[in-house]
Amino acid sequence: MAAASPPPPSSPPDRHDSSSSYSGRWEYDVFLCFRGGDTRHGFTSHLMAALSDKKIKAFIDTMLRKTESIDELLSVLQRSTLSIVIFSEKFADSPWCLDEVATIVQSIEIFGHRALPVFYKVGWSDVAGDSGRYSAIIDEELKASSEDSKRWKDALKAVANRAGRTSSAIPIESELIKAIVEDVQKQLIDMSPIIKSENLVGMGSRILEVEQLLAMDEPDDIRIIGIWGMGGLGKTTLAKACYERIVSSTKDIKHHFIRNINQICENQHGIDGIVHELYSKVLSERNLSHEDLDVHYIRACLSRSKVFLVLDNVETPRQLEQLLLDDVFNLTRLFAAGSRIIVTTRNKKVLQNARAKMYGIKGLNDDESMQLFSSRAFKQQHPPYVWMRLSRLAISYCKGHPLAIRVLGSALFDEDENYWESFLSGLRLIRNPEIGVIFRKSYDQMGHDEQRVFLDVACFHHGTSRSIVIRYLETLYPTALANVKDLIDKSLLTCVSKEDGEKIEVHDLLKEMAWSIVNEEPKLGKRSRLVDPDDIYKLLATTKVESWTTCYIYSFLKGIGMMVRPRRKRRKVIDMDEKDKCPLEGLRTTEGISLDLSKAKEMRLEANAFKGMDSLTFLKIWGLSEALGKKIHLPYDGLDSLPDGLRWLQWDGYPSKSLPSGIYPQHLVRLIIRRSPIKSCWEGYCQPKLANLMLLDLSYCSNLTAIPDLSGSLQIEELRLLKCKSLVEVPSPVQHLDKLITLDLGYCISLEGLPSKLSSKVLKHVRINNCPKVKHCPDINSEELMELNLDETPIRELPSAVYNVKEGGRL
Repeated sequence: MAAASPPPPSSPPDRHDSSSSYSGRWEYDVFLCFRGGDTRHGFTSHLMAALSDKKIKAFIDTMLRKTESIDELLSVLQRSTLSIVIFSEKFADSPWCLDEVATIVQSIEIFGHRALPVFYKVGWSDVAGDSGRYSAIIDEELKASSEDSKRWKDALKAVANRAGRTSSAIPIESELIKAIVEDVQKQLIDMSPIIKSENLVGMGSRILEVEQLLAMDEPDDIRIIGIWGMGGLGKTTLAKACYERIVSSTKDIKHHFIRNINQICENQHGIDGIVHELYSKVLSERNLSHEDLDVHYIRACLSRSKVFLVLDNVETPRQLEQLLLDDVFNLTRLFAAGSRIIVTTRNKKVLQNARAKMYGIKGLNDDESMQLFSSRAFKQQHPPYVWMRLSRLAISYCKGHPLAIRVLGSALFDEDENYWESFLSGLRLIRNPEIGVIFRKSYDQMGHDEQRVFLDVACFHHGTSRSIVIRYLETLYPTALANVKDLIDKSLLTCVSKEDGEKIEVHDLLKEMAWSIVNEEPKLGKRSRLVDPDDIYKLLATTKVESWTTCYIYSFLKGIGMMVRPRRKRRKVIDMDEKDKCPLEGLRTTEGISLDLSKAKEMRLEANAFKGMDSLTFLKIWGLSEALGKKIHLPYDGLDSLPDGLRWLQWDGYPSKSLPSGIYPQHLVRLIIRRSPIKSCWEGYCQPKLANLMLLDLSYCSNLTAIPDLSGSLQIEELRLLKCKSLVEVPSPVQHLDKLITLDLGYCISLEGLPSKLSSKVLKHVRINNCPKVKHCPDINSEELMELNLDETPIRELPSAVYNVKEGGRL
C-alpha cells in the first residue's frame, strides 16, 4: 500500500533560531524508526527493552492502533525528542519508513529534533551512496516519482551523515545496544531544559560520566566525586548541571551548592563562615551558631541525613577536611548512607587525599567546539558552509577550551571576512599559541573606555552586584552600561543570578590577564590599579615606622593641650629599577587601590599620604576585625585630605575620629567606614553635599554620635548603622529619601529619635531591633516592604506598614 505523504512542515524559523528546541512538552524521549520485517523481533525488541530498563520512554509502532494511519505515526514522531533510525537490509523497501526519515529531517530543521543512525548489517554507502543499495531500491523497485526520490534520498543522506553506530564496528549485539543507549542518554541530557537554557554544548556525555561515578541508584555507600582540570574547562558548570538534574529528580535528599570556596576564603579569611552556611542549610537550622558546629547534636543530625553537596573550587586538602568537619576519611561517621559529595578543584592532591573517584574534565572535541563557536559567531548550531574554513581555523587555536571558544566566537560575531582573516592572522603569527593570546587579542580590540571598564571590574568588582557596578562605573564612563553589556556578550564578564540579585563575575583566567596588563604599566607609581600589599606599602608608607611609644606620648601630650611638633618624616622614595625614581608627583595616574589588611604590613601614613593622587576614584581598605586599627597608623590630626575624585571610599577600621576636612566628596557613590573610632564623618559646621551617594555604611562605629547631612543625598538606597552604640538620633531628612531600600539601625542602644515617617515607596528592609530607647516606629509608606524587625524594643504600636508586608517577607 502506498504511504501517505508526510504533513507539510510549518514555516521554518529565522536562521538565528534554528537551534531552538521544541517549545512544547516532549511526549516521548525516543521514536524508533525501523523496518519491522527485518529487526522487530530481534535487535529492535532488545533495544526497546534496554531503553526501558534505563527509564527512557520510547515509542514503537506497536503502540498504534491498527486503524491509525501514517499521519498519526508522524504526529507522534514530532512529539518525540530524538529518533533512533535503524538502517537494515530491507529498510528502503518500505515507503512508510522512507517517509518517516523525511519527517525526521523536517523535525530536525524546525523543532531542534535529533536523530541517531544505527547501521545494522549495512554500511554508510548502502544507505547514502548515490549508487548504493537504497538508491537502487528507490529507483528500480519502488519506481518513485522524481519528487519523492529526491526527497527520500536527501533525507537518507541527512540522517546517515549524523554521528551514529555501526554493527560492523561493534559486532557483539549486546555491546552495540549498550553503546546506543549511552548515546541516547547523552543526547537526552543535552536536550534537557537545564542544558538548553544555558546553551551548554557537549555537556551531555560529561554529565552522564559523572552521574555514572555518582551511582545514585546504589544507596548503601557514601561517595566523593572529584571534578578536576584547568581553569575555564567548565568544572563548575558541569557540577552545577549534575546538581540541578539530581536535585530536581530526587526528593529524599538534603542538598546544597557552595560556589567558589577558595575565593570566599580569600575574601573572608577563613572557612568558618562557609561551614556555618553549609550545615545551617543542610540541617535547615537558620539560627545555628558557629559554636554549635562541634556539639554532638549536629553530628547526630548529620548522621541521619542523606545529603548531596557540591563544594566548588576547593584549593587545598585542609579546606576539604574543614568543610567535612575533619571526617573526610570516615564519612560514614558524618552522613547517612546514600550521601554524595562533588568537589571541583584545580589541585589533584585535594582529591587524592580524600580518596575521591576522579573525573578529569577534558576540552571539547572538534564537533562540540564547532557547535559552541557557531552559537557565538553565527547564533546558530553550525556555521554557514562558506564560513567553514575560517571557523575550523578559529577553533584550532582554542584547543577545545570552552571559555576561549566563547570569547573568540563573540569577538568575530557579525564581522566580515576581511576582519576574520586579519584577526586570525594575528593569532597565527604567535609561534606557540596559548589560550591567553585569544583573551588578550579580544582585549586589544576594545575601545579605550571598554578596556578601562573591563580592568575595573576584573581587578576590583568580581562578585559585586551588577546594578552597583554599573552605577559606580557610570560616574566615570558615560557608556558604562553599554560597555558592561558588551563585555557580557563577549563572555569576558559573566552575570550570575543569586538569591540577593545579579552578580558580575570574572573568570580566574581573565582576572589573571587583567592583572598582567596592569603590571605591564611601566612604573609602580604610574600603575592604574593596585592590589598587591607590598606595592601599596611602597607607595603610601613613610620610610620607617616611628616608635609606637613615641607616637603614643605625642598623642597624649597634644591631647592635654601641650604644644608639641614632632619631626616630620619624608615620604619614602620608590626605587623601581635602581635607576628610575618615582617621587610623590608620580602617583597621579593611580585610579584604584584595594588593600587587604590581613595581608598588609604594619605602616604609618603621613598626613599628606594621598596628596597628588588626583586620579584616584576607588579606595578600598578592608579585612578581618582583628586586623583593623592595627595595620595602618595616622598622625594625631589624621589625614590632610583625600582625593576629591573618589567615587568609592571604603576604609574598615579607619583610625581617626573623622574624615579629613579637606575632602570635597561630591562624587562619592559608596561611603563605607566600619569598625572605626570615628565620631562623625566630618567635623565642624561645613558639611559637604553628597548628591551622588547611594550607600552609607557606618556599621560597628561604636563612638559615632552623628551621621552626615543627607538632605541633599536623594540617591541613597542603603543606610546601614548597625551597632552604632553612641548614636542618639537619626535626623529628619532621612524621611525624604525616596529611593531608600534598606534602613538598618539594629543594636543602636542609645538611639531615641527617629523621623516620624519614611516616605520611600521602594523601602524593603527596615531593622530597628534591639534599640531599647526607641518607643515609636516611623510610619512607612512602602508597598514593597519585605522585612520589618522591631525585636527587643519598647514599641507597642505597629505601623500600618505591617499590613503591606509582601508575601514571603518577615516581621
